[in-house]
Amino acid sequence: MSGVISKAVQILDLLLPQGTEKDMSVTEISKALNMPVQSVHRLLTSLAEHGFVAQNTKTKRYKLGLSIMKYGFLMWDSLMLRTIARPFMEEIS
Repeated sequence: MSGVISKAVQILDLLLPQGTEKDMSVTEISKALNMPVQSVHRLLTSLAEHGFVAQNTKTKRYKLGLSIMKYGFLMWDSLMLRTIARPFMEEIS
């Protein structure tokens, strides 16, 4: 996996809620992942452009964005369709 992609995934994993919504500052993310602040900021900017993270304009803290949910729902729908279609496909074959 590319170093940049790996770092972006580490940030997304770090922002995963643990029962309640989780938000973190650039500095907190930098310290938690032992990455330079500039790198974290650059990655967060790119992730935010695509909706994977969102920044609270008042606190400047980041949390997971709606794109994560969009892709999750698409995967869920895909899994449900396969579960429903499987018996029919087996019968056809």
